[in-house]
Amino acid sequence: MPALESRTQQIIDAALAHARASDDEFFRYAAATPPLDEPVEVSIMLCSDARMKALNAEWRGQDKTTDVLAFPVGVPGDDLDLPVMPYDNDVSDTYLMEDEDEDEDYSSPDSSPSDSSSPDSNLLGDIVIALPTASRNASSAHHSLTTEIELLLVHGILHLLGYDHEPPPDVNLEEMDSLESVEYLERAAAMAAAERAVLTSLGWSGDGLLDRASTKATEASSTIRIGESITPSTRSPGRRKVDALFLDLDGTTLDANSRLSEENADAIEAALLEGIHVVVATGKARPAVLELFEEVGLSSSDSSSAGRVTAVGYDRPGIFLQGIDAFGASGLRITENLPGDPFLDVRTTTTAIEAAMAVTRGGWAKWWESASNGRSMPADVARAVEELEEIAASCSVPGVPLVGFLGDTCVSVGPEAHPEVVDLHERYREPLSKLFDSPEEAIAAAASEAAWKKGLIFAEPELITRVLRPLMDAALEGSPATTMQAIDTMLEVVPRGFNKAVAASAVASQLGIPVERIGAVGDGENDREMLLWAGRPVLVANAAPTLRDALSQRDVLSVSANDQGGVAEAIERLCF
Repeated sequence: MPALESRTQQIIDAALAHARASDDEFFRYAAATPPLDEPVEVSIMLCSDARMKALNAEWRGQDKTTDVLAFPVGVPGDDLDLPVMPYDNDVSDTYLMEDEDEDEDYSSPDSSPSDSSSPDSNLLGDIVIALPTASRNASSAHHSLTTEIELLLVHGILHLLGYDHEPPPDVNLEEMDSLESVEYLERAAAMAAAERAVLTSLGWSGDGLLDRASTKATEASSTIRIGESITPSTRSPGRRKVDALFLDLDGTTLDANSRLSEENADAIEAALLEGIHVVVATGKARPAVLELFEEVGLSSSDSSSAGRVTAVGYDRPGIFLQGIDAFGASGLRITENLPGDPFLDVRTTTTAIEAAMAVTRGGWAKWWESASNGRSMPADVARAVEELEEIAASCSVPGVPLVGFLGDTCVSVGPEAHPEVVDLHERYREPLSKLFDSPEEAIAAAASEAAWKKGLIFAEPELITRVLRPLMDAALEGSPATTMQAIDTMLEVVPRGFNKAVAASAVASQLGIPVERIGAVGDGENDREMLLWAGRPVLVANAAPTLRDALSQRDVLSVSANDQGGVAEAIERLCF
């Protein structure tokens, strides 16, 4: 998190500067900690609620989670196995790490909190922040997660420097004598003043956290609940144009190699840290997206990712299979609540399988005869069939160029997988297809327990444009299915009435975000409805001309191509 690391450096510098200039009698700088005129290190861990609850129970005897704990060197808790990085700056250095596994060794190879033997640096202490709790508090306070983390860091670092606002251990405020009560209140007031001074030096407007916390909220823990936001004066809230961003993947967020670039990944993470809801809206199946985002640490595909900032996961909203498979704010499937049947009927499945067989084996006239109920083939398509029949005749590859999507699993036909089916798995990360030996077996399965949510047929672009799509559209006329296209070599057969806009509207409703505060980024035909619906439509430079024409009456933000960080540019212009 480069931006947060940089901001953390500024926070530590400001807190140290305040401490150096302080003559506060309540500033109790422990003898075990390093001198203020020497460089220091601060170890910071972002963890799950479960990890925080365990730490709070072990070191403070409180079996509940909290948002921040601080462990100064020389007090119980200083032997926590947290990461420390060698000092490499003028005043202090930080290392942010997201907790993934409670049994994992978090110490760096070269140093640890209990080993501050570097001649150029000393450990000030450890700060632990529960990311899910901080995120919830940020939402309640109506500011970003980054803001909440920064406030907690100021609070935690002041604790490391010796400030305190809590009563003595095992002492109830109501049982304190007058002298103890006065001392406690003066000590808490001193820390509140220190927070105020540090935040002011950082250019923040508003009061410190302790000024907004009730006395009862500070009795038992260092959890801070605030009722209104404190916004850095250097950042104008009016610049943020959206509160949610729906992102197409192939051709938009992913590069030409179907990978998520570091530039786009960093931008997505920065948006999430600002409290922006980033929702994937793609034709891919969910497992493919989880794998792609796991490579850059933005997927919560398993329990080890608890506490991380993630864009996709089983507990996150997401739109998959062109909106046929959609998940709401808590990660629960919402497709069943949308109008229409999210499954293809047997007739449509049969038509798609036989069309895919014609792509590689020819016989378009015979296929059309069975698919069209005796209608004549359109003349222009018939001419194209004659011209392009050699494309099919020249194909000698095994298998059928077809994939059926059942949700998180895929199927295909043939004793061997067609090369395009293999490429769909290896390049595009879609689930590896289960193979049926014959079309009849695949059709029988689709009619029983394995109904398809969409079909995908591979063919040359010209063959799709001049033959396959016109014939499929005619064959599906009046049926509960239709065609759409996201990539020029793939024709998708999907249930009629489902698209990304229908699913995105349902997700936005659950998130409580009005459409005028929603941005959407896309490049292809399958993004059209979503971009027409969104309050802030965005087109990457490589967007299809037909999509640009469809959006000609809208105020569209144009950004760089998918291979040139277009999504990162959109995030910068809409979210910051």
